[in-house]
Amino acid sequence: MGSPDSQASRLVGQVADDHELSHRARRYGEGVIRGDGWPLDGVDLAKVTWATSTRAKRRHGRCSYDGDDRATITLTEHTYQRAGFEACKTTIRHELVHAWQYQHRGERAVGTDSGVRLLVEGRRTADDRGHSDH
Repeated sequence: MGSPDSQASRLVGQVADDHELSHRARRYGEGVIRGDGWPLDGVDLAKVTWATSTRAKRRHGRCSYDGDDRATITLTEHTYQRAGFEACKTTIRHELVHAWQYQHRGERAVGTDSGVRLLVEGRRTADDRGHSDH
């Protein structure tokens, strides 16, 4: 199977802006979910929106949750310009774990280089709303 960055499958997630990073992150992120190199099953990609912040400078990314299983993953232009897309890949995978958590009502998971590890303790309630900055 090809790399997640170049995978040419039908994309289902949405893009909130026309920034190059948003489009590239969407392709890569959806390739990660569909690929076999970094397993993360169960993310409803149709409920993920990709965006780029041109203002944020203190974080690499954020996953915001609207309370209806919809998540917005926002990456920072600052990180992209300073470190390139390779540096953004780790942030994308990390924020996808948060999207998975939100869609699965707060089940705890952490991303590792080889995939996702579920945690037994620390479940959040279905009423949790918010965001995760990184």
